[in-house]
Amino acid sequence: MSPTEIFLEAFSGLGLFLFGMHYLERAIEDSSGRTFKRLIKDFTATPFKAVVSGTFSAAALQSSSVVALMTLSFVGAGLMNLASAIGVMFGASFGTTFSAWIVALIGFRIKIDVLALPMIGLGGFILVFGAGSSKIQAFSRVMLGFGFLFLGLHYLKSSSDFLSASFDLSEYLLYPLPIFILVGALLTMAIQSSFALAAIALSALHSQVIDFPVAAALIIGANVGTTITSFIGSLGEGADKKRVALSHFGFNLITSMIGYILLSPLTYVVMEWMGLKEEQALALAMYQTLFNLIGLVLLTPFIPWFAMKLTSFYAKAQTEVTRYINTVDINVTDASLEAIYKESVYLMESVLRFGSMLLSLNPEEVFNRHKRMWKVLSQESPGTEENLPKLYRNIKRLEMRILAYGGEIDRKLLDEEEKARLNKILQAVRDISYAAKTLKDAKANIDQFNDSDIEYVVDNYDRIRYDLVKLFRNIKQILEGEGMDDALTEAQKVAKEMGGENEETIRVIAQVVKEYNIPDDLASSLLNLNRAVFNASDSLLRSLMLLLRLENKNQVLG
Repeated sequence: MSPTEIFLEAFSGLGLFLFGMHYLERAIEDSSGRTFKRLIKDFTATPFKAVVSGTFSAAALQSSSVVALMTLSFVGAGLMNLASAIGVMFGASFGTTFSAWIVALIGFRIKIDVLALPMIGLGGFILVFGAGSSKIQAFSRVMLGFGFLFLGLHYLKSSSDFLSASFDLSEYLLYPLPIFILVGALLTMAIQSSFALAAIALSALHSQVIDFPVAAALIIGANVGTTITSFIGSLGEGADKKRVALSHFGFNLITSMIGYILLSPLTYVVMEWMGLKEEQALALAMYQTLFNLIGLVLLTPFIPWFAMKLTSFYAKAQTEVTRYINTVDINVTDASLEAIYKESVYLMESVLRFGSMLLSLNPEEVFNRHKRMWKVLSQESPGTEENLPKLYRNIKRLEMRILAYGGEIDRKLLDEEEKARLNKILQAVRDISYAAKTLKDAKANIDQFNDSDIEYVVDNYDRIRYDLVKLFRNIKQILEGEGMDDALTEAQKVAKEMGGENEETIRVIAQVVKEYNIPDDLASSLLNLNRAVFNASDSLLRSLMLLLRLENKNQVLG
């Protein structure tokens, strides 16, 4: 293979790797129903459970890198908190030591492409021919994500095989051990596999090309080098994913230092106490297991502390989601109440944007009251769907920041009027957030309607889009304080019509299903979407009225 071919294969592997990572995260987020979230929580609810889960996962998959990527995906999708993710990473680092035992005992080695290609093939077939079931579709996308991720890792390793194949370790035996640690780390980074490096070290040791201390140094280096995968997986991602990657590096660095410091006593233990002097491959596997186990036992109790420190370490790196409350001193009551009020208005605007993008529409076009409705609805905005998860996460972060800020204000000495004002603002925030969640949960139904060619379903969906756009436009106009009376009357009228249309759908659904031959799951989605749209609209209008009553001059942004 020429250098150009090697570069192209590595570059393509990295592209597949990153694509698989992003696709997997999206698939997990879309399919994360209540049961799946509970399952993840149960397996990682405590640091001990998280460590055990990571250990067995890495041992079963023979790769801490794959577990790292899975963990980053779960964190990115909001299914695992930081402390649990750190526990999984600690466990995965220990679990990967089982690879050395497999090589030492039976010489077994996983071919990851054998796993990747069937997953991509099966996932593709299910995605194309499994239409009609949202669960099957979600499962197929998860399989495709894992498949592309595994295939990318395979090509990254394959493109670097020339390095491991041509590396003559015997030429460097005279160098000090830290040099071999560095070689082990760099080689593992290049071939994307501590398993492969362990196989090289074990083979060289077994063939007496290198001695035990040099082999141990290579294993120590591989322990650090394998963390590069999680760093690649966190590139361009959120702060939590970077924290998880940093915890992986930190744990492996500390355990590697333990392995280096205790190299002589641990060598004596495995050689003399355990009687493995004549079985140096097994001795090396035991040595790797022992220094990782020591690190795991020492560091696991400090997982909550690590999570806290990493959170504060990356706090400034996060994008600030607030506009007002972060700039106002909490001790200035009047200013803080005004700030939390304006922040609540900003939260509502964010939800209106989220709702517009959920309908594949450009929010600026939706809010432009000078543009005709039919033109807005006919111009779907490409690329909006990719931004939905991030926007919703920011909405939830903003909600939490507002509620936390409100809690701090509430602990101050407020008079009755100030307390009542604060309570109404916080109630409005809860209603706005409920509307956002209701709309988010309706996305699967919206996607079904987008793909339907049944006349009644298409007409119903077009009517829902029209009503929502009209409502969003009028609420936005009220928030801007322009033509408020007419806009408020129109918004209330639209919301009332939505309630009537929801009741009408419930009343005629049986007849419509029979007349238009609508499948049961689509009929259920029809009811769910109508109900969700009505509930979201009602919550938005209720929160709007709360905010309006708080403004004496009848102008929200005053």
